[in-house]
Amino acid sequence: GEIIGQSREAFELSYLENCLTSNTYLQPLARASSPDQRAVIRAAEVGSREGLELESNLSPDQLTDALAVLAKLLKVRDIVLRVNRSYIRSAAQVDAYRTEPAFKLQGSYRNMNRIAERVVPVMNDAELQSLILSNYEQDAQTLTRDGESNLLKFKELLGCISPEEAQRWENIKYAFVESVRMQGIEGEDATAQVLRSLAGLREGLESIRRTMAHAIAANPADRELPEQKVVVQHSVPRVMTDLVRSQYQLLYDGLRPVLEASAINTNQLQNLRTSIDECLKHYRELQAEIDKSQS
Repeated sequence: GEIIGQSREAFELSYLENCLTSNTYLQPLARASSPDQRAVIRAAEVGSREGLELESNLSPDQLTDALAVLAKLLKVRDIVLRVNRSYIRSAAQVDAYRTEPAFKLQGSYRNMNRIAERVVPVMNDAELQSLILSNYEQDAQTLTRDGESNLLKFKELLGCISPEEAQRWENIKYAFVESVRMQGIEGEDATAQVLRSLAGLREGLESIRRTMAHAIAANPADRELPEQKVVVQHSVPRVMTDLVRSQYQLLYDGLRPVLEASAINTNQLQNLRTSIDECLKHYRELQAEIDKSQS
């Protein structure tokens, strides 16, 4: 239904039609005719009973309860569909091209029915969100692995992820990409050693980038000034520039012996050494500018 575009409306409606028997307040509607069921669902979608005519003998109270529950189930359905789309999108990806762990939580009729059976007319939005979250937390716990990443991805989809959880999710995605990048780099030959050293260098520089970005973001007043580049240079504490210098030098000192040893054995790494030296040159120029701005 999600793949065949012309069936989308019927597919989305089927989530509600299939859960009518799962909810106590929808049992009378479940016994009604199919046209009546769809008419009440449409009324819940627009939030109005105007023009609603039914063949079935639903009492006013039964209709009121059914509309209240269906209004909440429409929100549940939209979230379950969002999960379903993410699951399908993730399942279609080749592992080598993933940028985050595989998403294994599903948006099936079973998920919809399990949530629907606990929805009541007087439930508010916070209670409904808590119900949805608790159900998917149970699903995440049943996964043999990646339960944490799947739950964080779900919270991101739901829009209820906390800043701490969002940071943890970013860290997991970064570590996953690095893990994919390092696959196949094994052995003790010169090329493998260089690639591992470069990966360590990249990790160190990325850590520095994240630290400096966090420091800049922590001072919103600086971002409002027109000359942001100058403000950022003057706002970088001396201890941070010393940290940048020491970490970069430490990484390079660890990399240089490997490069020199590799150059003795083969000439294929010459371009690589040249590129790293050029990178060092640009870094030192940047460091000199920072030092000059603080003198």
